[in-house]
Amino acid sequence: MSKLTRRDFLKIVGAGSTIALGIPFVSCKPSREHMEKVVSQLIPAEEIVPGIPLWYATTCTECPANCGLLLKTREGRVIKVEGNPDHPVNKGSHCMWGESALQALYNPDRLKAPLLKDKDGKLQPITWDRALEVLVQKFKENKDKKIAWLTPLLSGSLERLISSFSKKLGDVRIVQYEPLTPENLIEASEKLFGIQDVPHLKFDEVDLVISFGADFLGTWVSPVEYAKSYAARRVDTKNRLYHIQLEPRMSLTGGNADKWISLKPGTEHLVSGLLLKRVIEKSVGSANIPGEIHEWVKKLDENTVINEAGISKEDFEFILKRLLKAKKPLILGKGQMPGDPAGTASWIASLSLTYILSKGTPPFDYSQSTVWGKAIKYKDLKRFVEGWGQDTDMLLVYRSNPVYSLPGFLRASDRLKAVKFIVVFSEFLDETAELADLVLPIRHPFEDWGDANPKGGLWSVQQPGMQPVPHFDSKPFGDLVIEIGKKMGFSLAPNYLEFIKDTWKTVQRKLRDGKDFDEFWRETLQKGVVVIPSQRERTLRFKPSDLPPIRRLSGIKEPLLVVYPSQRLYDGKFANRPWLQEVPDPLVKVSWQSVVEIHPDDAKRWGLKEGDIVQVSISEKKAELPVRLYPRLSSGTVAIATGNGHTSYGRYAKGKGVNAFSLLIEPENGVLQWDGISVSLRKTGKHVPIAHTDGAMTMAGRKVYESIPLSEYREKEHEIEPTYEEEFEKEFPATAAFYKEYHKEKFKENIGPYHWTLVVDLERCTGCSACMVACMAENNIPVVGEKLIARGREMFWIRIERYFDENSNGVHFIPMMCQQCDNAPCEPVCPVFATHHDKDGLNEQVYNRCVGTRYCSNNCPYKVRRFNWFTFKFPEPLNWQLNPDVTVREKGVMEKCTFCIQRIKFAKDRAKDEKRLVRDGEIIPACVQACPTEALVFGNSKDPNSRVSKLIRNPRRYRVLEYLNTRPSVTYLKEFSLTEEEGKA
Repeated sequence: MSKLTRRDFLKIVGAGSTIALGIPFVSCKPSREHMEKVVSQLIPAEEIVPGIPLWYATTCTECPANCGLLLKTREGRVIKVEGNPDHPVNKGSHCMWGESALQALYNPDRLKAPLLKDKDGKLQPITWDRALEVLVQKFKENKDKKIAWLTPLLSGSLERLISSFSKKLGDVRIVQYEPLTPENLIEASEKLFGIQDVPHLKFDEVDLVISFGADFLGTWVSPVEYAKSYAARRVDTKNRLYHIQLEPRMSLTGGNADKWISLKPGTEHLVSGLLLKRVIEKSVGSANIPGEIHEWVKKLDENTVINEAGISKEDFEFILKRLLKAKKPLILGKGQMPGDPAGTASWIASLSLTYILSKGTPPFDYSQSTVWGKAIKYKDLKRFVEGWGQDTDMLLVYRSNPVYSLPGFLRASDRLKAVKFIVVFSEFLDETAELADLVLPIRHPFEDWGDANPKGGLWSVQQPGMQPVPHFDSKPFGDLVIEIGKKMGFSLAPNYLEFIKDTWKTVQRKLRDGKDFDEFWRETLQKGVVVIPSQRERTLRFKPSDLPPIRRLSGIKEPLLVVYPSQRLYDGKFANRPWLQEVPDPLVKVSWQSVVEIHPDDAKRWGLKEGDIVQVSISEKKAELPVRLYPRLSSGTVAIATGNGHTSYGRYAKGKGVNAFSLLIEPENGVLQWDGISVSLRKTGKHVPIAHTDGAMTMAGRKVYESIPLSEYREKEHEIEPTYEEEFEKEFPATAAFYKEYHKEKFKENIGPYHWTLVVDLERCTGCSACMVACMAENNIPVVGEKLIARGREMFWIRIERYFDENSNGVHFIPMMCQQCDNAPCEPVCPVFATHHDKDGLNEQVYNRCVGTRYCSNNCPYKVRRFNWFTFKFPEPLNWQLNPDVTVREKGVMEKCTFCIQRIKFAKDRAKDEKRLVRDGEIIPACVQACPTEALVFGNSKDPNSRVSKLIRNPRRYRVLEYLNTRPSVTYLKEFSLTEEEGKA
């Protein structure tokens, strides 16, 4: 008799059990309608191991900074985005926009097929063959070649491909358009130095930063890059960077300043120009001051400027004194306000001040050209839009939404109707795509090949992290252009990947590494980035020319409107991502909604309360928004963020709030006004609850946030504080002895080699909220929506507390997560032991045990536990973003942070297999990894050589609400405060 195999045994047992149950075994036929093919991997791919992630280096395309990313994939799908530590721009960190790209990949509202407008003007699904047939025919019919591209900023292979295709097609115009480009800085650079570009700012070299509204920590140019170097200088106690911010509405950058000064909207250029005049009068660096600059500022009257700007003379003299005493200052102008001449004037004054005071060696240079210099200027953009239907018969729109983001007075939707044929290459049906004649769905960057060259010498590769999401019938854009070219008789390349490789062969020749190209290409895909050393320095020649007149904005009736870029939604391109809609603005703390921000004193004067819906009117334009009280506004100023107000663009964006771009005005031809716009407010009598997450405006005397005078810290910087245990034993010897014996007896297993600890440096934290989105992505945290946020039922495991300083214009940010208390108040009150302490010092939450009594939440003084009131759904394929290592919680379960326990377990298992302990820095929770400023540090406090062991003995250390004796495992480092003498230094 042959040996019975395991497989045969299971067959027999399976057959016997079905017979025993009375179920026909042989005659049972499966329904062909529901049949699925199951193919086992007899020979699986060598690199795929179930449960072990694969990583792919790629490029972030969410903004023109083009940071480097690593895509974490599990069993063939991308589940997490992290920063590439080898990339020189972001150095391993990233912002909330880059993290949220995952939700664009799996967004359920992505286009599912090509769309063609029918005779009734409605878009109908068609096949790709039919779509390409129509497009090629339209190209051939357009004999006059009045064809134009409208794209975001392009670089690398994609720019070369579109350029090559357009040249073969004929005289085709390529317009690179960014709604929030730093055009004012580019124009000022051209007028002062003859260079039409954005300079590289050297925050690591300066000791003073004065910004007239540039939000370089939030939304301006390259916030991750700037935040990293800025934070490093802020913790340099020997030569700490001092920061002054002047603006009408406090931005995220203003919230981090040592001194914030409010200005009337539209007066930034007056104050910066007056500073320049005073510096010239004091003959500082007189040899470097051209006569044109003298003439430009000489008519500014100090008393007039100070009165119009609404600042005190004492504040102005304080700024001037700081400026003259600084060794290497950096002065910045206004933020992203293209078309605003006042913004250009502010940058002319700011760059001139920086250059003059640095005696010709300023902390900025133009040695590397950037993609920003390619952006179309507002005046040219206006002419281009006005020429639709005359100069442009066929418009090709690639990943751009001008109908939404162009100022309302340009009437983009009406003008677009005059274009004979519009083709949109996009992932979503946005406002522009809805008006198109042909819509072609393209792949998400995480599914596609590409590259980027955001600045000279820096080349970053983009590679797919997974196969295309099968729910959407999309095509890679590069291959689509090549395919269209073939049908037109053009020879561009066999495919886009080969076209990219051809580009990188040129890159390799410049690098001169001497390797075989295949080897070079493999190494590039692994590292993700190549840096070609600069071969030349760009010498700055300070030769001002064609300087615009300094215009005053006096006599404008209040209230004055400020339109500013949203920290979360930016120019509206991120409005269809539920993570970014849910995460509150770091300062206003509002989710999902558009609000009009009003100072509490102004609201009282105008008879308004928070939540009152008011009608904001500008000429014939009207918009209704709820009031949000915000105490960091200049008097008589109201503010509205961009990003919301979509009429299309998917379920998460449509019908949310107001489009602030529609409220912009054009006081003169070719001039675009973003602030200082006179508006009228009218109460509508309606009221809505504000979807906000802040519990209190101030700390009300509680010791949540703490600071230490810089002079005091310098005296004991090198001292080593006792451990918390030593300190506790010294202060409460009897209690400490009791706890020690109690724990030995009750929790014998707690005596182990690890005690996981988190350290939060408040001097480094900018409040950017990247950690919040990273936590949501890693831990499958659901989005609850506007109504539940308004009811206080948010689900964030980490939040950024924002407290307004009661004694100054300052703001304090403090990240708050589960404190993993060693004497946790939540543990003894749980009737089912769902929350308990493990041997590594973690306060664990066992979801299967939890019965939802919520006693633990009631007993938590930090209010960091979240209760699931519903079983939240993730619409297909948004559920593909879920991390398979983390349980998806259901209704009635309490949840909270556990320092990314899944990452801890993974590292411990690997260390166990290798017969060693976990190394310091081997475990990086999601919040720690994302933080652009490295404000969070995680590690084992029982390892005396770990970073956290050293930081928890730093003289700046403290624990929140320590007097409650909860003994948290989270340690905070106090922020520096400046004494009156230091502030005047």
